[in-house]
Amino acid sequence: MSERAAGTVEESIFGEQSAKKSRAVASKIAKRTKHAHREASSLETRGVTPTQQARSKATFQALIQAGMQIIESKEFQAIKIAEITRSADVSVGAFYDRFQNKEVFLAALQEIAAENLEANVRHAAQREDFASLADVDAVAALVKAWLQPIREHSGLIKATLGHVSAQPGAWSPLRRAGRRTADVFVKVLGPRLSARGRRAPEREIRIAMQFVFGIVVNSIMNNPGPLTVKMDAMGDNIVKHLSRFLELEAGGNGKRPGQGGRRG
Repeated sequence: MSERAAGTVEESIFGEQSAKKSRAVASKIAKRTKHAHREASSLETRGVTPTQQARSKATFQALIQAGMQIIESKEFQAIKIAEITRSADVSVGAFYDRFQNKEVFLAALQEIAAENLEANVRHAAQREDFASLADVDAVAALVKAWLQPIREHSGLIKATLGHVSAQPGAWSPLRRAGRRTADVFVKVLGPRLSARGRRAPEREIRIAMQFVFGIVVNSIMNNPGPLTVKMDAMGDNIVKHLSRFLELEAGGNGKRPGQGGRRG
């Protein structure tokens, strides 16, 4: 019997008892994570069935959270749907009622993670005091906001990169998040660089971000050391190198990082 067929039988056995469990799990999730607030109807991922009833939404949320947790400690190919449903305390049939297959489930996780990343960076740039921050401090705030969800979803990012060969479009949501993150850096830093007479600030910023993205991806995929993406020193060094590459102002003393003063 296939995993999906077995799940259909299982669904009829679980019934309302499973629904109550999924609501309880989702309720606990809602208190500690933002993933639970997403609904299937808000996703653009194809193959995800929209949810209408509260019970169905709770089951969807429980599955998403279970998937987010499991993929951080296990290779995607080794994850079984039954493992996800056990963690979510729902049936296999309930999974297939909401996701066409495991690849669609992975795509849904990617979309949610990408939106978390984008929202985090935009929120940091919208701080009331952001415009008054020195250049390097502004970069530090953005980098911190960007790295937080990357650390949280590093297993998912690794799984996505490893799955690209089988699913050519798998990287799309996170690639989009990378572009939009770079857009925020351009919006914040572009006017500052332009005010100093820099001729192509957007190009400079996007090149700098391309290097940063490469460093982080390499750290997640290959872990070459000495820094890992989850170390505070990774963020500190990203800020340092961005600041030097873009020759940003370190503060009110007119000095740039690594320099004794302004260039003549």
